[in-house]
Amino acid sequence: MTESGKHPLLQLQSMPIRDRKGYPPALAIREEASDLSSPPTSRDTTPPECVLPKVTPISDAGSRVEVCCSSSTQLVHQEKMSSVNQLVAGISHEINNPVNFIAGNLKYAEDYVSQLIDIIECYRQHYPVPVPAIQERLDDLDLDFVVADIQKLQTSMRVGADRMSQVVQSLRTFSRQEEAELKATDLHAGLDSTLMLLQHRLVAQYERPAIRLVKAYGEIPPVQCCASELNQVFMHLIGNAIEAIEAVFNAGAPELMTNYDPEIRIRTQLDGAHSVSICISDNGCGIPDESHIDIFQPFWTTKQFGQGSGMGLAISHQVITHHRGTLQYKPKMDSGAQFTITLPILQQVND
Repeated sequence: MTESGKHPLLQLQSMPIRDRKGYPPALAIREEASDLSSPPTSRDTTPPECVLPKVTPISDAGSRVEVCCSSSTQLVHQEKMSSVNQLVAGISHEINNPVNFIAGNLKYAEDYVSQLIDIIECYRQHYPVPVPAIQERLDDLDLDFVVADIQKLQTSMRVGADRMSQVVQSLRTFSRQEEAELKATDLHAGLDSTLMLLQHRLVAQYERPAIRLVKAYGEIPPVQCCASELNQVFMHLIGNAIEAIEAVFNAGAPELMTNYDPEIRIRTQLDGAHSVSICISDNGCGIPDESHIDIFQPFWTTKQFGQGSGMGLAISHQVITHHRGTLQYKPKMDSGAQFTITLPILQQVND
């Protein structure tokens, strides 16, 4: 309401501002106000002149499709990263408290059990012949077996608690939700946390033996990067290697698998004075020769319908490119695939 007590009429007009080739890179919104008591006046519908941001011209339809696919891949990646990191961080937080409770109380439980065993042994030394009622209970219990087995049970619980603590730490290292910005990161810690989360897929399965993991870590310095994004890349590449090995067993005859030793190799090394390289290779089914040029395209996949989104390698390639690095594929001479990541040690953030 204006000072005169009248209600103004507000009108919003939107119109595209086209560039020289007729494409609409921007949208202008004009707001107009008028008094309801005033007669309507003709409105100028000429698009207002404004300074357009500098844009890269897109010459043909193919380039437009490429830009659209790249934008779609980036949006999918950002949404996936956000969802996965929040999920992993939430799970690790919820598991962390009960795991610490179990691990912290195991020490006291071990001390209490040890003291009880000492008291029982002291009773047996001073009263070697118990009354018949106690002797009957001892025969039913098999006390010697219980004393020996409970110590093994404590050791198993300690190993399980340590394992859970390692899984929680791997989840937290993998998500790195608090480290969304560039930060000097130990790549070996990221690789180890990813391998910890994939450990259940590396062990022996019903249809195949265990996948042998060969780690050849070189001496590399911390790399300035977004740790959670690189861990996603490691997850995609190692997961693809496992699936390629499983495809060999699914397609091969059992008699031909007797001499097949599934293996994944991870090698890191200093690549010059200013970059490092991470090589992940396997002896799985490999990638068909005619598909080599398409492996980093969005929605490309060799899996059957419904078994994959076709975004893993595309997202990985985009993440590495965003870090000013390279992701290269090289088929192995015998069988399998090899992916090599090259990353600069320091990022040039001020371009």
